[in-house]
Amino acid sequence: MVVAATTLALAAGPLGGAGEASAAPASSGSAASGSAASGSASAEQAAKPRRAKVTVVLTTPRGVPASVRLVGKTRTVVRKTAAGTSAKVRTRLAPGRYRIRVDDVVLKGVTYAAAPHRSRIRVSAHGRTGPLRIKLRKVRSLGLTTTSLSAESVGLTWRASGKAKVVLRRAAGSVAPRSRHAGKRVGVRKNRATDHLTPGATYSYALFVKRKHGGWVRDAVTVGVPTADGSTPSYSLAPAAVLGSDRDTVTVSGGVASVRLAPGRPTPPVGAGFVLPPSAALPGGFLGTVASVSADGRSVALSPGGLADVFASLDLQRAITEEPIELSAVTDPAGARARVASYNAALAQQPSGKDGQRQRLQRRESCLQTSLSHQLSALRPILRPKGHWNSGIKDKWGIPYAATFDFSVALETGVQMDLETEFSVACALPLTKVVKQLSAYPVPITMVLEPTVEVSVSGAVKLHDVQATITNGFWAKGQIGLGPAFASGPINDGRVTAPTMIGPSGAVTVKLGGSLTIGPGVGTDLAGVVAGVNGYFNPLVSELKVIGAASPTNPAGCVSFQSRLEVGAGLEAKAWAGKFTWSASWHPDALNYTHNWHDPWYFPTDCEKEPIAGTGDVQATLTWNSAADLDLHVTDPSGEEIYYGHETSESGGALDLDANAGCETVLVRPTENVYWPAGQAPSGDYTIQVVNWSSCDDPDLSWHLIVRVNGIVVLDQRGSDTSDAYVVTR
Repeated sequence: MVVAATTLALAAGPLGGAGEASAAPASSGSAASGSAASGSASAEQAAKPRRAKVTVVLTTPRGVPASVRLVGKTRTVVRKTAAGTSAKVRTRLAPGRYRIRVDDVVLKGVTYAAAPHRSRIRVSAHGRTGPLRIKLRKVRSLGLTTTSLSAESVGLTWRASGKAKVVLRRAAGSVAPRSRHAGKRVGVRKNRATDHLTPGATYSYALFVKRKHGGWVRDAVTVGVPTADGSTPSYSLAPAAVLGSDRDTVTVSGGVASVRLAPGRPTPPVGAGFVLPPSAALPGGFLGTVASVSADGRSVALSPGGLADVFASLDLQRAITEEPIELSAVTDPAGARARVASYNAALAQQPSGKDGQRQRLQRRESCLQTSLSHQLSALRPILRPKGHWNSGIKDKWGIPYAATFDFSVALETGVQMDLETEFSVACALPLTKVVKQLSAYPVPITMVLEPTVEVSVSGAVKLHDVQATITNGFWAKGQIGLGPAFASGPINDGRVTAPTMIGPSGAVTVKLGGSLTIGPGVGTDLAGVVAGVNGYFNPLVSELKVIGAASPTNPAGCVSFQSRLEVGAGLEAKAWAGKFTWSASWHPDALNYTHNWHDPWYFPTDCEKEPIAGTGDVQATLTWNSAADLDLHVTDPSGEEIYYGHETSESGGALDLDANAGCETVLVRPTENVYWPAGQAPSGDYTIQVVNWSSCDDPDLSWHLIVRVNGIVVLDQRGSDTSDAYVVTR
């Protein structure tokens, strides 16, 4: 790196005013020995070392944070935030010698480092010198990057004068050689080198270029060598990025992921990308950046990041092929309640439809909490995930300029279900959570499915032998960054069989689906993602509806049964390159849609069909939707009345439809119709009236009356019970 000399001085003077940044003591050193006195307060005070007041001034380019670790009898971290260009921090240190460690900072692919300074400083309780001044500035990069990377070799290039002395060293693993004599020497030819490697291994290269006026400039890169079968992808790490190790200790507390580095692991710079493999603390792994470093340099706190924070280039290709997963219900009441609460929250956050309005959703309780007499049996859902997941980072001279993604995600679902209820119920039954690791190294790609069966029943229903084998999902591909583009589409294929029995009455909706998340480092709320998918997938939504009137002789009326799928998902993507930051959020139609698996089935067969009514010069039609026996009476200009007891007239009129007669046979769509064929209706006034012959113990007596003359509607009336007399003229 390029550095310049600076003078560091330490002030032990008055503590005046609030600091512009922070100083955090990390641990206390051993106290100075006092006399073996009686333990009085004055003796203890005398034995306690006096702490000096210290001022530290940190200067950086605008937007760059900084941290300085002072390690001695006490350990203190002095920090400057990204705001502004300087910060003055006042703190207290016990007298003694301190090692000064200034952490490098990586921001958007650029490294910032401190000018040279003494490695140690002495703090005196009475000395009065100038403040400690530390300045960070941009480090000139040699642009060491890969030009090619295959299972057999890697090509490297960099920027340097043709006359400059160059040394290229290689080490196995993710830690590059720190000196010109460490690791293995690699031959160079001008500003290029080719090295033959072992497939599937990780190597780190360090480039040393001698400056014209003395000293050396260093740059480094870590590469992953792909395997021939693609199980290990090719990649190169972003500047100072770190691949986590199984030897590191990971903890999550207060929404923050922290890593205790294994012995021998170097301290990463603030802002460097960090990948954590799946662990007990983070089952989905983690992609982040170093937010802060502890005073001893052995622990780091991470903030969420994305692929471009960690990789300068990446070609990750994974096939999603899993064995069938048989799901079972969650039987723990507390666990079921928690899952149902999460399910309700996910539905509440589903993307808006095309009209911008969210679907009105009814909150569900756990089916394990209901005391209703219902049975959901023979539920044996089996899932088989399928598809592919490809993602990558494009770079130029080691600087990412675009993130790419190309993937398809589909769930093949097989289910058999019986449902019997005696009265109404609305609840959700969580099924076992599915977590599938699609890729663990070098970046964790995880799919998390939280399936749920949602049941909504009104009345008593028996629904047997509902069987389905369906596949649904979507594909999406595109690029963010320079030249952004996006395309997507649905994946639908399936077969649903008609149930073998329905009865006696009521309506039911059964949904099998749940939330689906797929992407880098998912499985934890802490993780940031590139091209990550999150939303709900309901591959099977079966609805049974009573669409006609019920009666003692026909309790189910006319029932429709239909199955569909529902998808409501979004795609979040982010990447950075150079000085620019890109982010995008899509909710395209391909990820928000419904699809009917079949046309509605009706029980009894054809019960949904409208009755065929006669038409002509004059037509009066009465419809209603209950078991009541309503009658249509029409009197022609001569005074002759047509009704159920006198179905034709001498003028040519006729009653061709008579419904619910005597409460004996209740029709699904009760309709009565009186008409005169074309060319036969006499001119004059016609009187029409609705008469309630009997309610048939049905309180619903509402009706709808339409009268047409020469094909034109002249009367459109709604009412209830017996009506007034209406007069129309032809």
